Amino acid sequence: MLSSFYLLIATVYVIVYRKNIIRLHLICLGVMLALLALGATLQSLIFNWVLLTNAFVCYSICILYMSLQNPDLYIDKETGLFNRDGFNEYLQELIDSNTKYMCLVICIDNYRTVKSVFGEEKARAALKEMIDYVIERYTANHIFRYDEETYIVLSPIEFDVDLAISQGRRRLEAGFVIHGEQIRLTARFIQMPYGGSEGDERHTNEIIDYALKRLDTSRGDIFVDEEFIRQSVRSRNVEIATERAIEKKTVQVYFMPIFSPYTEKMERAEALARIFDENVGFIPPAEFIAEAERNGSIIALGRQIFEKVCEFIKEQEPLQYGVSRISVNLSAMQLMQDGMAEEFIRIAENYNVSMSSFSFDIAEVSEKDPGSVALKNMNKLIDRGAEFALNDYGSGYSSLENILNLPVKLVKIDRALVRSYFESGSMLLPDVIEMFRNQKLQLALVGVETKDMARRLSVMGCDYLQGYFYSRTIPARNFVALMKKQDGGDQQMRMSG
Repeated sequence: MLSSFYLLIATVYVIVYRKNIIRLHLICLGVMLALLALGATLQSLIFNWVLLTNAFVCYSICILYMSLQNPDLYIDKETGLFNRDGFNEYLQELIDSNTKYMCLVICIDNYRTVKSVFGEEKARAALKEMIDYVIERYTANHIFRYDEETYIVLSPIEFDVDLAISQGRRRLEAGFVIHGEQIRLTARFIQMPYGGSEGDERHTNEIIDYALKRLDTSRGDIFVDEEFIRQSVRSRNVEIATERAIEKKTVQVYFMPIFSPYTEKMERAEALARIFDENVGFIPPAEFIAEAERNGSIIALGRQIFEKVCEFIKEQEPLQYGVSRISVNLSAMQLMQDGMAEEFIRIAENYNVSMSSFSFDIAEVSEKDPGSVALKNMNKLIDRGAEFALNDYGSGYSSLENILNLPVKLVKIDRALVRSYFESGSMLLPDVIEMFRNQKLQLALVGVETKDMARRLSVMGCDYLQGYFYSRTIPARNFVALMKKQDGGDQQMRMSG
């Protein structure tokens, strides 16, 4: 009876403080308590002549030792350094003891390239020499392997980070001689200055992970200051809000009308995702789309937008108002998914909507092989009546040969190219328009803001124009009103005629 009381107290304690217990430890404690409860129950009800409780206590102690005290759990087998779990454990100890700390994150940029050029054995040997150098320089500190290419010096003692970086960079530039070959590893650094004793290890991990993401688009080192931490928190909040919107299906669809300069009527529209979160507020598309692409939720986001557009087309029948196609953006990640075309066809059929109602906007596809997954998906959708458009031409590098190898019917010229023509007189835009017209491709120009721009672009032979001169991006109800207004005007003209 007394053992049951202690078991109950232990269970309540674990439940109350579960948020402060590392996940692995929580699982182990749960298994231990379950075993003890099972042993006590079996002994009291069935095997009261056998010391089952003591046996189950022994099993529980073994589990605790193997799970919580086993040092192998915290050692990286390849390098012998502490691993990420070890980093989290030690970091939490520093935080619990209210000890300030410094982090120097070392990111090896070219480790995979070195492996492919020199082989895995030589790459590991060069990596070991680099690690030995770091250990020799920072014997008083703890060194961790965060992932394959990332290493962290975590110190409760303040040290000269700038000096450490300059010395480390010089050592890497000198290279390592491995079996007679000179191997150079290149690295960038993330500095987390002295401080930060609040919260838990997850907060520091989130900052490090955000900094590693930023390194992908940054050429230099990163210094973590208060502004950077605010950006990290914002990024995490956006990620959570995006996941919540996708899960609860609260992503909203807005529409950007697309006009024909010849009929001066809205003939198409582009569907765009918008997220309004109860905690974060309005999230600009550039933010949540970037987060969705980084964590892979862009696939679920794209699927939800397509389904909502199907629902809109079924309910409003935009074709009756002269809107022949609605553009939906597809990411490269979506196009590379096996079965993506079949899934979209199935969704459209569920709403009894024809694929001829859609134009899919894509960035340049890297795979031009006719057997590639992306092109297979494109051709399957085209066979059902869909069209494809190349999006944002002029915002980056796209070769004409690559574009002509894609089954696209329309090219959207980016607003940057349009702006350069009207603001600086660049003649690149007329040349681009002529080039695509010679290839029998339709053209849509983005960023039309004035009547003069619309007039001059229509003379150049553009098929479609969109921009603030015609309309801003508007919610579905306003888009419906705009379609009905256009249809009402057409009816009046027919009646007066």
